[in-house]
Amino acid sequence: MKKATSDMWANEDAQYSEHLKKRYEKLMGVPKWAEQQDAQQSSDEEDDEMLRKVGNYVVKAAHLTPGVLGIHKCRPLNSEAKENTILKSVEFHPSSQVALVAGLSGTATIYQVDGKVNPKIQAVHFDRFPIHCAHFSRDGREMLAGSSQRDHMFCYDMMAGKTSQIRFPKGLNMTNTKQFYVSPDGEHLAVCGRFGEVHLLSCKSKECVDTLKMNNEVKSVAFSEDGSVIYTLGGNEICIWDVKSRKCQQRFNDHGCVSGLSLAASPNGQYLVSGSDTGVVNVYETSKLLGTRYPTPAKAIMNLTTEVTQLKFNCTSELLAMSSSFKASSVKLVHFPSLTVFSNFPGKHDLKYPNCVDLSPHSGYFACGDNLGTAHLFRLKHFSNF
Repeated sequence: MKKATSDMWANEDAQYSEHLKKRYEKLMGVPKWAEQQDAQQSSDEEDDEMLRKVGNYVVKAAHLTPGVLGIHKCRPLNSEAKENTILKSVEFHPSSQVALVAGLSGTATIYQVDGKVNPKIQAVHFDRFPIHCAHFSRDGREMLAGSSQRDHMFCYDMMAGKTSQIRFPKGLNMTNTKQFYVSPDGEHLAVCGRFGEVHLLSCKSKECVDTLKMNNEVKSVAFSEDGSVIYTLGGNEICIWDVKSRKCQQRFNDHGCVSGLSLAASPNGQYLVSGSDTGVVNVYETSKLLGTRYPTPAKAIMNLTTEVTQLKFNCTSELLAMSSSFKASSVKLVHFPSLTVFSNFPGKHDLKYPNCVDLSPHSGYFACGDNLGTAHLFRLKHFSNF
């Protein structure tokens, strides 16, 4: 396993940020993005210039409007170190203006996100470990990776520059770690296992604290924004779990669905969306889910024609990214609460076969990783911050 040669991270924690700053400067010198973080003025020459600091969320208008989306194609996120590999994960850091790109090569690479150069900061390679899923921890101090070919995960401590394995008890019969999720409150990891099981791990100790069980193989998991509720999808059934009691509060049939593949819960708590193998995305109002086995969706969005493999809300719950890895350029952006698709995206942009999507913490950027190793990057002009 290759040892990372640089460790640079910014965090709201002053002590942590200073530690990383000194460590990086000792090895690489002072990077431009560190110099620019404290003071950066917006440019009148380019309407897509944005504030560099993650805080102080500002938008150009009160609300995102439906119809045509103000969007600008940037240089690919990973253009400085692009690999000819299938990308499986692209994710923005929760508190710093950097992003993670990972795929079947087993390498996870960190880039500064500026929309112009997107310089490479660091790469971590995991030997004989094709990455199928990678996430930052919610505090931004760790990077977690899972694979379809291994029964364990890796945790990379970005402060210490060290990698450790996360192993599961033999009784869980884990055969892969290709699908896992980090709760928004930073308390739990939800790892999909066999026979309808979802294993809950403590983010702090990385130990399994409990197992949830469905009747069908679990295809997707979503957390409520406060981490108190877990939604699991298997077959045509969705279960709503109370995290504290570990009990299923409600099971319901996903309307018109035979085989569901993806789930997403809006940060404002109002919506749960599900994607099926036929391309249909059902939008449910969470307030109407409890107490009924057959809820009616607020809308069935039918703009995709193949399996819906990715669903992702932005921070304001005004925009949903949905995509299918089974058809070229099959990515759509949906406006909420009008539940209409933006007509100008993807337009003429060739996004190949999209495998992963993400939106930056304050929605300034949208990223999409494809099957040929490119992490496409777009600037969303409505949002003034990263």
